[in-house]
Amino acid sequence: MQPRQGIVEIFSTFVQFEADQFSGWATDAKLRRSMKLCLEESSTEKSDTFWALYWYEVWQTQSSAVAIAHVSAYLQEVCYWTARKFALNFARQSSLADCFQMANAHINKILKNFQSSIQFAFKSLCRISF
Repeated sequence: MQPRQGIVEIFSTFVQFEADQFSGWATDAKLRRSMKLCLEESSTEKSDTFWALYWYEVWQTQSSAVAIAHVSAYLQEVCYWTARKFALNFARQSSLADCFQMANAHINKILKNFQSSIQFAFKSLCRISF
């Protein structure tokens, strides 16, 4: 898996599978425009962790579909590696793509239980939750 580079790519691309293997990143044009606009309006360079918590807060306060899509894009690598580990250990039960979809389907539930006031790495919490 080729890691994503840059904030825009991290918050606007999704894993693609081919024959139950990672085949690349698919870009969501709406999320790409949204993230570019946010970065243009931002006065300083911010980390991916900042933007993850930002989109989490937007989702929490506004129930924004765009915000949850940005968070979902951000968590694609975490979902993939967690699903891959599970699929390797339980190969007879589920494919990698199936495991990935199951992890991805639980993002809303994980976010509902997340407390941004606790100083904990967002990706680490999601990895544990998945």
